[in-house]
Amino acid sequence: MAFLTGPEARYINGTDLLVDGGQAAWMLRHMRRPG
Repeated sequence: MAFLTGPEARYINGTDLLVDGGQAAWMLRHMRRPG
């Protein structure tokens, strides 16, 4: 994982948040399946 400073860091961190949020949504969707 790259640790950058300046605009690049903000872009990387924002992308990581989007990825983490997507993974959390995927897990919730599958954990809430009936059965």
